[in-house]
Amino acid sequence: KNEATGIVLRGRDRDELFSGYIQAIEHGEVDAPMIDWAYREHKLVTTDDLYGGGHPPDSFVAGALAYAAAKEGRTGFIYH
Repeated sequence: KNEATGIVLRGRDRDELFSGYIQAIEHGEVDAPMIDWAYREHKLVTTDDLYGGGHPPDSFVAGALAYAAAKEGRTGFIYH
C-alpha cells in the first residue's frame, strides 16, 4: 500500500534521515520552489541542530520526511 507510516525521530533513524536529505540536496536530487524563509532555515541549520542537542527547523524536518517518503514510494511519514 501507499500509506503514511509513523517514524520516531531519534537516534540512528533521525541521523540517517537527515544525512540522506543533505546528501540528496548536495547531489541536486531535490527540486523545490524557492521559498525565502525555508531557504534561510535550510542554509542556517547547524550540525548541533541536526545531530546534537539543538532543534532543527520545521522546514528542514518536513523536507527530509518528504524526500524519504518519495524515495520509498510512500505518501508520507508521520513523526512523533
